[in-house]
Amino acid sequence: GTLGTVPFSRSGNLSWGVYSSDSMNVAVAVADMRPYVMRSGEQDPRTYINVVLTRVPTGNSGPIRFSAPLGYIWDFTDAEFVYQTAAAAPARHRDHVPSVVTAEFPPGMPQARDGSNVLLWSSATFSTLETYAFAALARIPAMEPTKTSNAFFLELGFAANAIDSREAAAAIEAP
Repeated sequence: GTLGTVPFSRSGNLSWGVYSSDSMNVAVAVADMRPYVMRSGEQDPRTYINVVLTRVPTGNSGPIRFSAPLGYIWDFTDAEFVYQTAAAAPARHRDHVPSVVTAEFPPGMPQARDGSNVLLWSSATFSTLETYAFAALARIPAMEPTKTSNAFFLELGFAANAIDSREAAAAIEAP
């Protein structure tokens, strides 16, 4: 064991914890897996990462954390972040909203980004009956991580110490 908590990511001092629900389904799609450095001659070398959530536990989520594999960098403006349904989204976002989405991603815009692989939101209210999605631009690294998992992680209630306040989590292997 360790004397203290082993950080789960560079952007915080909290570790991965145990969660009270395992029913949530999360799918991740990356529009273009070519690394950022191979696309540097293109007008926009970033690519959209789309996330779809189903069977999210009903109720308040607690703080939300979405982590991409180490080396990915979230790189988007507020105007480029997609979280609405197709009907409510601006025309430029509609291509990034899957047809299965039934409700706006409740927390909306993530908190200020720090140039890392982690997105954070304050708590939000979800319903198991709805399907949610969000999409954001990121830079894809030249290499997969070798000292950590090559996976995306979504955590609802990540900052809580008690299991009954850590609503749900999912680990999704990177494409």
